[in-house]
Amino acid sequence: MVENFEGYHRAAFYHIDVSIIQFYLFSVKAALRVI
Repeated sequence: MVENFEGYHRAAFYHIDVSIIQFYLFSVKAALRVI
């Protein structure tokens, strides 16, 4: 149970990190278009 919970927790954090990176890249591309 504990191992599965930790694995799920890591997956959730990884998913959040990926979302933040994608949002950051999208913001950079939008900024470059404006410039």
